[in-house]
Amino acid sequence: DLALPWGSIRIRLSGSAGGHNGVKDVIRCAGSDGFARVRLGIHPGHEVRDASRFVLAPIQAGQKKELDSFLDTACQAVETLIAQGAEKAMAAYNRRVQGSTSEEE
Repeated sequence: DLALPWGSIRIRLSGSAGGHNGVKDVIRCAGSDGFARVRLGIHPGHEVRDASRFVLAPIQAGQKKELDSFLDTACQAVETLIAQGAEKAMAAYNRRVQGSTSEEE
């Protein structure tokens, strides 16, 4: 999610598609927006002029190790959401990334 800083995780119980076409399609197919979302922050910390190009670009080689760690944490968040419920998952994983001032998080 380009609206969240790199490395942040945001779990919510429901909400809109937020401009994400895949989520729009899930809402359309399910006939409801009442499902949990696990958003992964990918904002690089500098201005992104072309969001589509940025989101679809290959990850830089130097970010691979950091991405692997981030995805491991995201998987743990999903496992917590499934096994222990949304409240525990949100308490454990919804937190601000250092240096972030966004209220969206």
